Amino acid sequence: MPGERDFSKSLAVPDGHYDASRMDDFQVIAERQRIMTTLAALTDQYRALNQEINTRETLKWMLAR
Repeated sequence: MPGERDFSKSLAVPDGHYDASRMDDFQVIAERQRIMTTLAALTDQYRALNQEINTRETLKWMLAR
């Protein structure tokens, strides 16, 4: 949405993580929602890629255990 900030970038610390304790309540809620949405999208992409690997004969060797 216009005007929204990516708090994870503004609160970054040297080790690559961010400090959620510096956020106010509304920022924490917004960041949690952003992360949940991102994880859901990535999960869908991961499932789609796994399905594609399963259908491609040339990549089945990757799943052999």
